[in-house]
Amino acid sequence: MHRLIALSLVSPFLSIAVSAASLMNGGFETGTYSSWTTVGSTPAPTSSAFAGSTPPQGLYQGGMSKGFGSVTDSSLESTLGLTAGALDNMGNGNVTTGSGIAQTYTVTAPSTLTFNWNFLTDDFAFFSLNGSITKLADTNNPSITSPTAFDRETGYHVTLATAGTYNLAFGAVNVSDTFIRSALLVDNITLTTLTVPEP
Repeated sequence: MHRLIALSLVSPFLSIAVSAASLMNGGFETGTYSSWTTVGSTPAPTSSAFAGSTPPQGLYQGGMSKGFGSVTDSSLESTLGLTAGALDNMGNGNVTTGSGIAQTYTVTAPSTLTFNWNFLTDDFAFFSLNGSITKLADTNNPSITSPTAFDRETGYHVTLATAGTYNLAFGAVNVSDTFIRSALLVDNITLTTLTVPEP
C-alpha cells in the first residue's frame, strides 16, 4: 500500500507563474544522498539493507535506520536543524538514538511538497519542516507484516508550503533503549509550484 502526504499553504489572492524550485535528488535516483545531509545509519539507496520493500517510484529510495551506526538524540537534533529536546517532546518518551537526512531548499512561489514514506517496526519516525516536527508513525502504527528484515511496517504513505527557504528533515529514533531496530523509507520527494488564478 503506497500512501502520499501533501502540504500546501497558498493565498487565494495570488496570481503566480510556475517557477522552478530547488529541491534536489528527491527520488534518490542518483543512487546516493547527494544534496542531502545524512546523520547516523543511512544505508545508500543502492543498498539491499531494506530488500523486500519496493520503491514506489524509480529504482531507489532513501532509508534511515536506528540500528547500528545511529547517533545520540542531541546529535540528530543538531544535524537536522531541530531545537534541543524537540524529539523528547513528541510524547513517546526519552529518545536515545536515531538517524536522519535533511536538505535546505528554496521555492520562489507557493508550492506543494509531497513524499512517500514507509515506517518499519518500533518506536517512531518523523519529518520536520523548518524545525516543526510531525510524527509520521510510532510503535502503534505498523500493522502489515513486512517483507523486509523488519517484523512490521505501515505500508507506503504520501505526505506540503509557501515561497521561502525550508529545511526538510526525516528521521527514525529509538525511545528508552538503544537496541530495537526500526527504519524509515522515503521516496519521490517532489516540489510542484502552484499557479493560483487572480480573483
